[in-house]
Amino acid sequence: MNSTINNSIKISGISNNLPKQPFIFKHFCIETNLILPEGKPDISNIVSIMAQVNITNTKVIKTPIITSLERQRLTGTALSIEGELQQKIEYAADVPTQIVHSTQFNIPFGTFIMLPKDYVMNTPIHTTGYINDISLSPIDKRCIFENIILLLDGTLYH
Repeated sequence: MNSTINNSIKISGISNNLPKQPFIFKHFCIETNLILPEGKPDISNIVSIMAQVNITNTKVIKTPIITSLERQRLTGTALSIEGELQQKIEYAADVPTQIVHSTQFNIPFGTFIMLPKDYVMNTPIHTTGYINDISLSPIDKRCIFENIILLLDGTLYH
């Protein structure tokens, strides 16, 4: 994981060791509005974000073998993945002293990855989550818009 500075916000948690040639994977974004908890002071500006992906549950599910009109191909099995983005955001409070405060957010997510047609049931799959990019900006003094791009990689163990 590395740290970068984007629009004067220090960002920690972006993966710098992405898989070279993932075979079973999903690349997607999670957009959310984060609202400061009650009792926290208003935001003047965001100082930093630290984020990590935590995979909480995976299971192989059966699907029909079919292709939709939009060309989505179901192969008969898919890997259902549940997880959360764990984040700590530090911000300067909108008060004359601009004291730095922090707050934590856990954003749940769920998705699936189609498995190959020749997948053999009960073959173990190790799933790793990578943060590809993070962007965030205050909407107002209580709310932050956030966009995180994730790569979920599944490795089959034969």
